[in-house]
Amino acid sequence: MNKTNRLKTITKYVLYLLVLLTILNLGIIYCFQENDFSTALTDTVNFLLNLTTTLLLWLAYKHTKSINTKRANGWAVLCLAQLLFAIGDTVWAIYETILDINPYPSIADLFYLAYYPLFLIGLLYLSQNNESIIRRINNGLDASIVFIVIGLFLGVNTFPQIFAAARNETGLLLFLTLAYPLGDLILLSGLVILIYNREEEKFDYPFIFIAISVAIQIVADIIFSSQSLQGTYFSGSWLDSGWILGYFFLGIAAYLQSQSKTSTDLANSGNESLIHNGSYVRSTVRGNLPYLSIILAFGLLFYRVLNNELLYLRYLVGCLGILILLVLVRQFLVFWENDKLNENLSRTLNVVKSQAVYLQKTNMDLENQIRERKKAEDQLAFDALHDSLTKLPNRVLLADRIQHVIDYSKRHKDHHFSVFFIDIDHFKNVNDSMGHAVGDELLVHFARRVQKCLRKSDTLARLGGDEFAILLENNSDSSQTEIIAERIKDVLLPPYSLSGKDFYVSASMGIVADTKDYTDSDSILQDADIAMYRAKMLGKARFVVFTPNLRTEAISRLDLEAQLQHAIERDELFLNYQPIYSLSSNDLVGFEALLRWNNPGRGVLLPADFISIAEESDLIVKIGEWVLLEACRQLKQWQKNYPDREELCININISGRHFIHPDFIHCLETTTTVTGLKPKYIHLEITETVLVENREKARIVFTTLNNMGYEIQIDDFGTGYSSLGYLLNFHVDMIKIDKSFIQSIGKGENGDHLVKTIVNMAQELGIDIIAEGIETERQLKDLKSMACKYGQGYLLSYPLASSGIDDLLQSGKKR
Repeated sequence: MNKTNRLKTITKYVLYLLVLLTILNLGIIYCFQENDFSTALTDTVNFLLNLTTTLLLWLAYKHTKSINTKRANGWAVLCLAQLLFAIGDTVWAIYETILDINPYPSIADLFYLAYYPLFLIGLLYLSQNNESIIRRINNGLDASIVFIVIGLFLGVNTFPQIFAAARNETGLLLFLTLAYPLGDLILLSGLVILIYNREEEKFDYPFIFIAISVAIQIVADIIFSSQSLQGTYFSGSWLDSGWILGYFFLGIAAYLQSQSKTSTDLANSGNESLIHNGSYVRSTVRGNLPYLSIILAFGLLFYRVLNNELLYLRYLVGCLGILILLVLVRQFLVFWENDKLNENLSRTLNVVKSQAVYLQKTNMDLENQIRERKKAEDQLAFDALHDSLTKLPNRVLLADRIQHVIDYSKRHKDHHFSVFFIDIDHFKNVNDSMGHAVGDELLVHFARRVQKCLRKSDTLARLGGDEFAILLENNSDSSQTEIIAERIKDVLLPPYSLSGKDFYVSASMGIVADTKDYTDSDSILQDADIAMYRAKMLGKARFVVFTPNLRTEAISRLDLEAQLQHAIERDELFLNYQPIYSLSSNDLVGFEALLRWNNPGRGVLLPADFISIAEESDLIVKIGEWVLLEACRQLKQWQKNYPDREELCININISGRHFIHPDFIHCLETTTTVTGLKPKYIHLEITETVLVENREKARIVFTTLNNMGYEIQIDDFGTGYSSLGYLLNFHVDMIKIDKSFIQSIGKGENGDHLVKTIVNMAQELGIDIIAEGIETERQLKDLKSMACKYGQGYLLSYPLASSGIDDLLQSGKKR
């Protein structure tokens, strides 16, 4: 139990004691005959009752101290006043019961009279008013009217009688006789102040009971003064019940205060109606009491006039004049306050109107903001599921639709679907040569063409970059899927006119047609991607339907790629060298470096087995750098070991990705610096694809390499996109005729004529020729008759390890 609860519990027990003492005191007064014992008993119980009330007032002070210091001081002063009254009762009892002396007048009156001003001070502390100045002036005028009327009544009816009765008494008795009514007048003024100096809406039970206590004490004091002058008062008479009840109600007020039964507590407890009713009663009393008081004053005047009692007529008329003046002043203030209120009300209405307009505007702005926000949210939701460029569904939305159709097809066995994975061929060339803006425009036109081949129920999505996917629903068989694939191929054939230029773009497609065993969208897209890469490997511009074997091969490629990552570190790569001969003199002029991979699990692998994997994973750059360094180092070593062979050259195949890599030139410079090999002995072989896919970049690199002294050769000439235009626009030192053309020699006139045409064309352009893949004497003889300058092939020499080349150089053997 905390301190507050403990204090409240103690207060309850003290209240029980107050009730018990009150009942006991009243019982003694009304049930016992008057005698010395009853008088002594009444004085004792009355003293205890006084002390109990004093204790309750002290407990109210303790409780209020932590809430409101000013109000706590009020309860403290009331406690002190009640304590003085208790001391007066004690002195009175000593005189009356022990000394057997009439206690009136006595020193007890000193304590009794001190009670009144202290009680008034306590009420002043308890009174509080936060109302406007005009309202407080009106309250003051009302209080003055009530006070004057009551004073008028007492001055005309009560005080003259008391004064007349005490005229022949001693001065002390006369003083006391007048002092007690004046003390009651002080209590009355405090009561009026308490009524009019608190806000109307404040409804506090403690102050109601204080008012009841004061009213009872005033009545009891007036009767006591009258009986004392007449000599009819005695202790323990019925009059004592007035003070007893006054103490009792004052104790009740203190108890209620100590229990915090304030308006706030009542509001919190849900007793709003009780607060409203109490405030209404107080407001009614405060508003009507001045008018009732004036009516009482006029009634007193008429009564005096009618009964021809004109002794205090001037006094009555003067007081009435003052009352009328106060009423006029009050009415003037009321009118003035009403004008102020009307003015404030008008200003408030204007403010309210302006606020209403502002609120209306704000409301409209909020509605617009809500609409904009809803629009933005809808746009965000759309953007989250669609590609910003083509406005097609993105990967997230496509995956959701695929998953939905998977689940649907599980429940409806007759519902079929297929998935396409599409990649635009050579799209990077457009971006690199024309810029990303043109590339984006191409993507939009590409999507529109493909969309025309589909139904509204199908979904075309952009997965990112130049990758698209299609979901075809309710396909009856795979042939329908392939028909749509052919339709897409056909619609992509016409050129795209972008920025004043025509672009021919094809696409590689992977298709998953048999979807009955799939349970998730990722697996379908993954397998369609695998099929698309197979289409790329087969030459692009085609479609491939997925089969489980493709997944097995893809897994194998992934495994091979993982092993290739560490091939250089584990020293698994090595080079073989195929000699190149002059066909006119049969002299050895150089070598072509051929890459090999000694795979621990698969044996020796040729470039065809892993170079495409290296190209896709960007390992080709790292491998290319290793080949350059190793081949140049080896040639330099041979030149050093065989000084008479220092004009030998090394042909090195350069990947297209490596050729256009930003660090390629730096790599060559580093290689020549490290090995000491001069650039003129390094022949760089590139495929025609580099010229087609990276024309502008290739032109810059060609020029730079030519200026540095490197010789550039076109490998596999005639198999790709070669044309006389490329040979005219690029500085090419030598071309290598692909072995497929060489092997056609002797098998028909067309083969011989084609090779002869290429040789003659190169001779006219001043470009040397290397024929590769020479395997028969007929081929060698015909090439010599065509004046082909160089050749290589199994007939001339198989690729050899570096040790085999050493043997060949040591022997000095010609072909």
